[in-house]
Amino acid sequence: MFEFAHLSSRNLNYSDDPAYFNGLENESFEPIENSKIKEIDEKNASNYYYLNSDLDDISGEDILHGIIGRRSFQPFYKKEFNQNDIDSILWFSNQYARKRGTKIFESSDRDSVYDSAFSALHTYIVIYKDLLILDQVLSAGCYYYDLNKHALILIREGNYKKEVAKLAIGQKRAAGGLATIIIAADLEKYSTVYKHERSYRNLLINTAQLCQFYLVQATIKGFNTFITPAILDEEMADFLDLSDNIPLYIAAIG
Repeated sequence: MFEFAHLSSRNLNYSDDPAYFNGLENESFEPIENSKIKEIDEKNASNYYYLNSDLDDISGEDILHGIIGRRSFQPFYKKEFNQNDIDSILWFSNQYARKRGTKIFESSDRDSVYDSAFSALHTYIVIYKDLLILDQVLSAGCYYYDLNKHALILIREGNYKKEVAKLAIGQKRAAGGLATIIIAADLEKYSTVYKHERSYRNLLINTAQLCQFYLVQATIKGFNTFITPAILDEEMADFLDLSDNIPLYIAAIG
């Protein structure tokens, strides 16, 4: 029954579909308000760490190397993050999401809201060792990434290797590197704006896209990666202090 409903959802028509898809071409939209950042701002105003955005461009050859060179189940390297590694991985992986977010806030163009579920995705990163970035020390801990400000916001301080491995259903590799990225999404809010059954499918596809961006950028920087969707959902939500988002994917870098 579920499989039938899932497949048949591809063929449903909606009021905002173009006329040639039997839709009504409804141009109204309701932008997603980024309440998650506002909520974190209010609770962690003194814990902002701005990252370096004055970075060398990534060439097409670099991206090709990242795509071809990326492998699963390779041992993590015995190396540390260099200056700008974290900055670069987060900055370039979120270029598309940053562009879409800017258009949502600056334009009434309907497409800027509806064409991408990136507007509902959020990145958290757990760092396992203190890092020096732009003459500021980032303590080991869990951070929220504010992609528009290119800044990390401290959620909780400490070394959480054991906790993250446990939250990944006991997979030690999920916390075996230098950092673990967790992608979360606000499905409820996205679904209220994009009122299609296929919104859930779009959200999962875009989650995988964003994860792929992280994998490629980490590979460009010379790191191996490990990914898993196996998460203890409620426990991970508590760890990340999520009120309405759901954790969807883990990418470890090392």
